Amino acid sequence: MKSKIKIGVLILGLALLIWSRFYNLKISARFLWDESSDLVRMQELYQNPRLTMIGPISEDNVKVFGSLTYYLTLPFVAIFKFSPVGAAYATAFFGVLTVILLILVFRKLKTPIPLATIFVLLLTSYPLLQSARWAWNPHFVPFWQALGLLSFISWGNVGIFLSGLFFGLTIHHHYYALFAVIGFGLIVAWKKELRLKKIFLYLLGLGMAISPFVLFDLTHPPGLFFSRMLAFGHISNQGGAFNATTVWNNLINTPLKFTNYLSGSNQILGIIILILSILNILKLKKDENQKLILVVISQFLGLALISGRVDDHYLLPAVIFYYLWIIGSYKKSVISKILVYILIISGIIAMPGLINRNNWETNIKASEDITNYVISKCQTDCKKYNLAVLSSPDMNTKGRRYRDLLKLSNIELATIDDYSGLKGAFFVSYDDWENLKKDPSYEIDNYRNLEPTEIKYISNSKWIVYFFEQK
Repeated sequence: MKSKIKIGVLILGLALLIWSRFYNLKISARFLWDESSDLVRMQELYQNPRLTMIGPISEDNVKVFGSLTYYLTLPFVAIFKFSPVGAAYATAFFGVLTVILLILVFRKLKTPIPLATIFVLLLTSYPLLQSARWAWNPHFVPFWQALGLLSFISWGNVGIFLSGLFFGLTIHHHYYALFAVIGFGLIVAWKKELRLKKIFLYLLGLGMAISPFVLFDLTHPPGLFFSRMLAFGHISNQGGAFNATTVWNNLINTPLKFTNYLSGSNQILGIIILILSILNILKLKKDENQKLILVVISQFLGLALISGRVDDHYLLPAVIFYYLWIIGSYKKSVISKILVYILIISGIIAMPGLINRNNWETNIKASEDITNYVISKCQTDCKKYNLAVLSSPDMNTKGRRYRDLLKLSNIELATIDDYSGLKGAFFVSYDDWENLKKDPSYEIDNYRNLEPTEIKYISNSKWIVYFFEQK
């Protein structure tokens, strides 16, 4: 009877986990030009199969990441015929695997807290939930970290080597994961027994993971990956890194940004979590469990050196280790207990807004509906039509995500600067026509004194498409 109850609980838990990661993705998953440009590159990779190092490229065209994200995502995208939701399903799938791997880690560690409580924490964790519902290269980092941790505690020397390999693969998804990789290296070297051997095995695995970047940069001067980041990125002198004022501001602000991130952007709870975390560090003092906070601190210190703002996904590599820290000290510190339940409560509060989000950044279905409407009107002569996004929260006025979706169907509009002498145009907006035609943008100059040929209201969204066709 007990075994049947246990199996029932496991099935229920897995169902909740899958639901939390997959539910309503077509409406709530973010889909902007980052995601649409990835789709175009994956389709090209699918149609012309080859091994390539080049993966996602940052909006400023400075950071070029490895192609591992594409190879993990491509099977799902191909199954769903290059619909954007395929990439979201891929991220959700690996998000589910991440939680399962972490449960195995905690089970192996025999942590002093019921696995059911740990599961609820991971299920409702805002950073893990958000990253599992948004198809973006940094969001695969927790998966490799979980796999690396499980390897490290399970398979002796081989596991240490594999942990270096898997943690090294996080750098393929985002360079700033390097700071957590360094922090975990400190944990590997924590005990004196066989310290040099452990460090060697870890670095051997890490070196194997990042060697493709190094070899590529060395054989293709001036390089594209690490050399480019070191020369032009946010961790270069030219990019403004190592500025004393910036370092100081980041050191002061990053811990609060991190706790706000953990709380799902609840600023009050974020402040409470920060204060309790500082008190917990002081309370635990030289406790063995304190080594886990080294990874979090390492991420903070690394991010303090960069130029520009510290975004949430820069902090994602520290999240799992913060959970390990409070769970590992659950019975030693009442503060850790309080932190666990505050994080569960904050996650539950944030979850409905996250899984039901429907705004200009999300709603894959609306983007596909707009694209299909454009195709239905311009048909086989789309190069004589153009599109612009005006009077809306979307600052990409050229409609990059719609152009990318059209490109997936081998359809191209007129060039992004050509809005005159055309057969027609599409203006995508949040505004009514009376306000939209007052928009000062040059793209609408030839149409502001005309009446739309047709107005299309996109269901379950605020988007309106104004279609003009010249007689």
